[in-house]
Amino acid sequence: MSGPWPAPVQVVEPIKLGYWPFVRQLLRLAKGADAIVLRGTSGFSEGYVEAVAALMIKLRYRDPPLVLVSDASWDLTSQGLERRLPVALRPLLPKLGRWAVHLADGRHVVYCVLSTDEQRLFNQRWGIDGARVRFTPYFASLPTQLVASASDDGYIFAGGNTNRDYGLLVEAAEDLDLPVRIASSWKPSRRLPDNVTVNWLPHDDYNRAMAGASLVVVPLYETARSVGQQTYLSAMLLGKPVIVTDAPGVRDYLQPGETAHVVDRDPVALRAAIDWVLDPGNRASVQAMTERARKAVDEKYLRSHYFSRLWQAAAEEVVSRSH
Repeated sequence: MSGPWPAPVQVVEPIKLGYWPFVRQLLRLAKGADAIVLRGTSGFSEGYVEAVAALMIKLRYRDPPLVLVSDASWDLTSQGLERRLPVALRPLLPKLGRWAVHLADGRHVVYCVLSTDEQRLFNQRWGIDGARVRFTPYFASLPTQLVASASDDGYIFAGGNTNRDYGLLVEAAEDLDLPVRIASSWKPSRRLPDNVTVNWLPHDDYNRAMAGASLVVVPLYETARSVGQQTYLSAMLLGKPVIVTDAPGVRDYLQPGETAHVVDRDPVALRAAIDWVLDPGNRASVQAMTERARKAVDEKYLRSHYFSRLWQAAAEEVVSRSH
C-alpha cells in the first residue's frame, strides 16, 4: 500500500495489532526490509512501543536495516512519566531519557526533526552524531471540504497545548473588542477577561473552530523543541492571517511580513500585530499575505510533501549504506 507515500510501502499500526504483536511484526519485516520508518511521537501513553521496536531490531540483527525515526522532536523529560514519579526522582529524567535513546541508537538509525534549530542542537542534547539527523519540515492536514468552507465569524482563535504561552495572549487581548477562543486544556492562574474563553476541543471541532476565525494566533514559549507547525500551517491553508511569537523552528516555515507576522514574545508587540491585522485599512495587505501563505503551504507543506521527504531521506541513507 502507499497512501501518502510516493511509492508502495507496508504500513503496520500498533493501535490495530496491539503492543507485542506490533513489535513482533516489525521484527519479521525488518529481516527483508531496506528501511523501517518509526514514529518519534510514540510516547508514554503508548508505552514507547516504537522505541521498544527499535531496540528489539538492534538486538535481533547483526546488520539491521535502516531505522528512520520521524518527528524526533523530543524533550529531555516526559510529562506523562514525570507526573507518575516521586518528586525526588524527577531530576533524573533527562539522564534516563538520554540513556533510553542511546540504548536503541546505532549507526543504522537516522533521526528526522522538524526544525533546523533541533537539527543543530540534536548532538548537544542527545550526544548523537549530527550527520544522522535530518530536517524534514512538517505539514498541514485538513479535509478538503473544510478548507473550501472556511469563513470569517468574527473571533480570534488560538489552540494547542504544547509550549503555548496563553498568558501572553490574554494580556495582549485583554481590552480587545473581539472574542478570543482558546482551544486547549490550559488552566489560567487568574480570572479571564470577558472576551476570552478556554475550552479543550476534539480534533475535528478544533479544526472547525480554526476555520471560522478572523485571525489565528500561536503564542509560543522559547524552548529547544519546535512546536505549533500543525496549527499555523493549517491556519495558512485555510486562508487565515497568522501571528506567531518567535521561537525555534518558526522561521523555517514562515517568512516574517510575507506569509505571517512573527513577533517577539511581548504583549505590546503581539497586540500591535493583532491591531494591524484587524485594521480595515490594511485589508488588501492582509489578503495578499494570506494568499502568499496559502500558496506556500500548497507548494511545500502538505502531507504528501512530508512523506516524500521521509522517503527521500530513507532512500539516500540506504544508497549511502550500500556503497
